[in-house]
Amino acid sequence: MNWALFFMLSSFTLLVGTFVGLAYWASWDEIKADLMRDDKSSSVKKASESHSSSQ
Repeated sequence: MNWALFFMLSSFTLLVGTFVGLAYWASWDEIKADLMRDDKSSSVKKASESHSSSQ
């Protein structure tokens, strides 16, 4: 096994993963707000669909 290549790829993966994780963590409030808004809009849509189908 080429240990230098393995070390470089692992370091790169760890570095990229750290930055992606930090970006996700930094914008978690925004992501959570979007999920809550989508969840509310989908539940309203489901309620209106079930109401219209029962008539």
